[in-house]
Parts: sequence; C-alpha cells; structure tokens
Amino acid sequence: ALVFLDADTIVCRSLVKYACAMDKADVAFVPVPPARWHAGGQLRLSYDVDLSTPEANTGALFLRRTPKALDLLNHWSRTYRDLRRA
Repeated sequence: ALVFLDADTIVCRSLVKYACAMDKADVAFVPVPPARWHAGGQLRLSYDVDLSTPEANTGALFLRRTPKALDLLNHWSRTYRDLRRA
C-alpha cells in the first residue's frame, strides 16, 4: 500500500494496521464531517458528485496499486492542474 501524508500531518501511532487493511479497498481515507466540507455543495454540483459521497480528508490517504487508484490519482492531478489555471 502507498501511504500519502500531508507535510503538516503528525503521526501519533503506527499506520501499519491501516496499510495492511488495504486488501480489498483501492483507496481509504478519513471522511470530513459534512459541516466542514470545502465550499459546501457547490463543488459537488460543479463536478456532479453525489451529495451523499463523503469528502476525503487528504491529510492521510492509503492507496493500493490498482487501476482504479491510479485513475483516481491521474484524475485528481488533471483536475487540480485545471483549477490552478482557472
């Protein structure tokens, strides 16, 4: 599994059990509580994301090397690049 941590993330305990639990999931993350979503529902509507889909706290992501996870990273990279150019 790949563990992605923000530069300001402080690891308080071992992440091994989370990385080892990735036997079935392509991507795992801690969800952001709905009251703290970025830009509320506006970004979700702009990108046609179902309102019941949790927002990912990207301070800690766990990914397996699978086509779905790699597609997600590529999509994320393209979208971020497009947002920076807007």
